[in-house]
Amino acid sequence: MTRFDPVLRLVFAALLVVLVGCASEESRVPSARPDVVLVVVDTLRADRTGLLTPGLMPEMAALAERGVAYSTAVAPSSWTLPSIAALFSGREITARRTSAYHDPTLAERFAEAGYRTVGLVANPLLTDDNGFSRGFDEFDVAPATTTSKRLADASMLPELRRWDAAALVSRAVRVLDDASRAQPVFLYVHLMDPHLPYDPAHVPRAEAIEGWSTSELPVVWRDEPLAGTEAKIAGTLRRAYDGQVAFVDEALGRLGRMVVDGRPLPRNGDTPPARRPWLMAVTSDHGEGLFSHRRNPDSPSSGEVLDEAYLEHGEQVYEEAVRVPLWLLGAGVPAQRRETRPVAMTTLGATLAHLAALDELPPGGVLPLASTDPAPATIFGTGTRDWFARTPDAKYIAPFEERLTHPDVDNRLLEVASERYLPEIESRPHASGDANLPSSFLIWRAANITPSDVTDPATYERLKRLGYLK
Repeated sequence: MTRFDPVLRLVFAALLVVLVGCASEESRVPSARPDVVLVVVDTLRADRTGLLTPGLMPEMAALAERGVAYSTAVAPSSWTLPSIAALFSGREITARRTSAYHDPTLAERFAEAGYRTVGLVANPLLTDDNGFSRGFDEFDVAPATTTSKRLADASMLPELRRWDAAALVSRAVRVLDDASRAQPVFLYVHLMDPHLPYDPAHVPRAEAIEGWSTSELPVVWRDEPLAGTEAKIAGTLRRAYDGQVAFVDEALGRLGRMVVDGRPLPRNGDTPPARRPWLMAVTSDHGEGLFSHRRNPDSPSSGEVLDEAYLEHGEQVYEEAVRVPLWLLGAGVPAQRRETRPVAMTTLGATLAHLAALDELPPGGVLPLASTDPAPATIFGTGTRDWFARTPDAKYIAPFEERLTHPDVDNRLLEVASERYLPEIESRPHASGDANLPSSFLIWRAANITPSDVTDPATYERLKRLGYLK
């Protein structure tokens, strides 16, 4: 041993610490992990897509060939806040209007695994004060004015278009196309186009579909089809909605091609570039009424022409409000598969985390990727005025307790259709004739529901502008 040995030992020890630190950091940012893109198209009904109506959203239909298309995905709520909170937390909804995070959010989990996390959000409810920016390195959310009904004024359209599908997809493409990044990215894009107000420029993209946007609209709560002024208003709104959906589809086609084409991993010495794996999911937080059912019997009069018709979402939990599209494609996902069994949109986040190797199979389960994988027997959820339980052939609807004082409000057990959405089926009682809610639903409600209300004044005002609070 020489007199330099202690010095050398210190140098070697320091080098070892640096090398271990580098290895630890490298393991935290594994280059083989996929880029993950999660797209939520606000207010998109499943039956206004190619999942249930062939020919609609052709760009998504083409992308879906690379993965699994879920035609009976059930959202946990008929409005945004609880639905997205449940998706990001992986938990059941625990309150009527909000669903606070109790566990690490999906973005926090990806950030901890070394991902760059980016949120581009056109829905102004999904704000920092509501907890939705947790875990994001970058989180850009639209101002509240973008969804005010006054945006029907043409002078406000430029502000609306700054947050439309084309604008947000262009920004998303720049994130994915960033050649300087060494990290995989978790990118959350929330599009708002199918939500009112509708941009009149997109109406020509929609065809006039018989029985949907024509002059005579069969609506299940009438003995006769809508006619005259009512039919014109309803048909115009439905066609405008379809135009918004077609506009979204064009933008998603561009984003999907960017995700699928991908970029090579950064070079490392003489190592040739390799394709970065990718995962992409497209879904919605809820659907839209669009006059498929009448308004609730205890809803206050609107004073409008279609006073009995239900245009929007939140108040009701029929299929048009909670049955949403869901497409999953990319690393670890089989191609050209269609799943018709009911699945819970709540498990999408856990599925993405599992496929990205963030964890082992989560205890709450994942989406079925193969026909042999299990699917839930019952899916539970809520609107702003009802709880619901969805099985493969029936839906139980339980009004909030304070509504039961109205003579026309009661528990309902209704039929549902699996392969197609047919509002006339969901308007009739289930064949069993038993409207008593099943014990599994009562147990779930007792275990999970903690009644609460919105106390934050800013959130309360945003909800009133959007029509959620009556």
